[in-house]
Amino acid sequence: MSEVIGTKGEIVVNSHTADSLVEMHEVGGVRRDLPADYYGRFEHAFITEANEFTTTCLHGTELPFGLRGAVKAVEIAVALRDSFTTGQKIHFDELGCRING
Repeated sequence: MSEVIGTKGEIVVNSHTADSLVEMHEVGGVRRDLPADYYGRFEHAFITEANEFTTTCLHGTELPFGLRGAVKAVEIAVALRDSFTTGQKIHFDELGCRING
């Protein structure tokens, strides 16, 4: 699970890591069907992204997303990694620019 916490709220990614949110409540307890690994959780997304990228390269079609958004996603991922490895909070200004480290 990943969290991005701000002064006015938070974003939580993968707080429920199930293919479906079905839970079986039985005499022996509660169980859920979870994918065995990371790839299993995101297999459909990985395949879709690879197909869209390949189509763009081969046929010159437009990407289904803006490059600014892709760059921002990488910046956020780097900040999450840095926070994880250092144990420190990463701060951003009002424009979304990193202001420390």
